[in-house]
Amino acid sequence: MSKLTRVLGSLTALAILAAGPASAEIASLDARVAEGRALLEAKRWAEAEAKFNAACKAGVGQGCYFEANTIRNSRFSPDVLAQVYALKEKSCTLKYAQGCYSIAIDYRGGSQGLDMDKAKGNGLMDKS
Repeated sequence: MSKLTRVLGSLTALAILAAGPASAEIASLDARVAEGRALLEAKRWAEAEAKFNAACKAGVGQGCYFEANTIRNSRFSPDVLAQVYALKEKSCTLKYAQGCYSIAIDYRGGSQGLDMDKAKGNGLMDKS
């Protein structure tokens, strides 16, 4: 278990204790993201993608962002780029600043498979 995973696990446990049972569900979603990151370190791409997908579907922006990057890094092809950009935009919609910044850079630079749109990129940059 990596140091990052242990720290994230400890922080999650403290958050549950501090906030009470109402935040237990949120903490379990954060734990899924932490588990996914640990799987990435072990290069278990499919399992990590499944963890991030579950967190993303539950409304965790960080999960959407990491799912997008896992897809892009593990099975990159021009066919998956639309899915990657959609997940990054969803992470931004869910108020994950790093997701907003990442998709803003993609729009501002006209990344592969995405038309350059500096105005949209600047708007997303403001959100981050």
